Amino acid sequence: MKEGCCGLDSYQDFTGLSNWPPSQVGGTNVNLKTPVICCRSKSTDYTCAEQGTATTANNYMEVGCYDKLYDLIMGHALVITVIVLLLAFQFVMLFFSIWILCTMDNKIDII
Repeated sequence: MKEGCCGLDSYQDFTGLSNWPPSQVGGTNVNLKTPVICCRSKSTDYTCAEQGTATTANNYMEVGCYDKLYDLIMGHALVITVIVLLLAFQFVMLFFSIWILCTMDNKIDII
């Protein structure tokens, strides 16, 4: 994962799901503690996500995506604010353009 996170709060967000944990991944029998996507390295070796071998050194198991996303948004708050203001300005201009067109009442002769 680009941001290096696992689940909303941690890998435990997957606990209790009907298909979690899977007994096989890619035809290989596994005993997973965390989803494979939570592994720091992206390989076909699933030991980084298995019971007993999944640690914070090889897995993003305790890093939630909520905090990562919040930090990403707050780190770019100025850019997001400018974009929102520009979109609001565009909406106001579009509203007034449509309003003017609707209230013209055919006052212009079209040749």
